[in-house]
Amino acid sequence: MSSVNRIWAAFALVAVTALSGCGPKSGEVEQAIRDYCAAVQNEDLEQLTCLSTGAAATDPDQFHAWVESQYSEYLAGRDLGNVDVESGGIAMVKTFSIGHGTYYTVEQIRAVGDQSVEAILDLTFGYGSIDLSGLLPGTTFYVAGTPPGRVYGIVVPRYREQVEREVLTSMQLVWTLVRQPGEGGCDPAWTVHSVEAIEGSASTTRLEWLF
Repeated sequence: MSSVNRIWAAFALVAVTALSGCGPKSGEVEQAIRDYCAAVQNEDLEQLTCLSTGAAATDPDQFHAWVESQYSEYLAGRDLGNVDVESGGIAMVKTFSIGHGTYYTVEQIRAVGDQSVEAILDLTFGYGSIDLSGLLPGTTFYVAGTPPGRVYGIVVPRYREQVEREVLTSMQLVWTLVRQPGEGGCDPAWTVHSVEAIEGSASTTRLEWLF
């Protein structure tokens, strides 16, 4: 884990221990997950600050630097074909395109003490339905494989060609969210503390694209 990730993990841990109790409401938790995914995809720093555990109570510049490092590390890993998805929710959301092409349902929400919840998300990947007709030669699209974090960049060829890859069809993630009081311009909300893949939950299939 990088030094900036260790710093941010420490901030989040302090925030968890300092929160007041509040029971989970499934609609609020599901909305927080939707909003967090949208904020990651849109690179909305203001929303990410309000939806990341401990962020509103920390130095804004330090949190923003951490967020920027997460995007940079994701892009570097994606281009090399291997993203460190254990680094946090930003890497998970970007790698698996959650809320931006990958479907998900919230399977279960359970309380973890009075201050946090765990939500199980079922992801369904739609790589087999990618519309190739609008992709120009030289365009790259990305698909996720296994183990989690493996990414394939597929370049649309100039001439007729068939490309095959073993890609994810489904998997489960466990999200830990913490209820935070309003602070730093943020309303009271469920915030994202961590996102992890559930070991052994991934299923794959071999897909063929004919260009």
